[in-house]
Amino acid sequence: SNKHATSPIRICHNDTKLSNLLFHTENDTALCLVDLDTLMPGYFYFDFGDLSRTVLDPKDEESREPLREKLDLSLLRALLNGVESSGVHLTKTEKDSLAYGMVLMPFLHGIRGLTDYLLGDPYYQVRYPDQNLIRAHNLISYARLVQKGFLPVQEMIKSELGAT
Repeated sequence: SNKHATSPIRICHNDTKLSNLLFHTENDTALCLVDLDTLMPGYFYFDFGDLSRTVLDPKDEESREPLREKLDLSLLRALLNGVESSGVHLTKTEKDSLAYGMVLMPFLHGIRGLTDYLLGDPYYQVRYPDQNLIRAHNLISYARLVQKGFLPVQEMIKSELGAT
């Protein structure tokens, strides 16, 4: 289905990751997003897909550590509980799109990293050769991992955010 045609447009951060969240110093509660230069209209599943990768696989995207064998659904549950407790009202279409965003956004960023690598790294700054290739591999591998566990992810979203 055409998710864009049926999802409401919201103000999105477009670079949601743990390092762009400001946390309370006493209880580690997320307070707000920082680095607001990327704000623009978009879809909730864009931001959710971006953030979910850094929550479910918190190692650096350039890490040489092997990817987990399967997703830690307890981390997904915690993220979904945060969404639920935030008070944001998600439409049925938005809820149905969250798992899709968890595959789409890491894959999209992986393709961007690979393209940059193939073009000689003109966009993403690198500190060492093959950094963008490693980044691309990790992001695409993570997208494939989510895709392999897509049904349990969808079921978790439905159970935590209400039947869709």
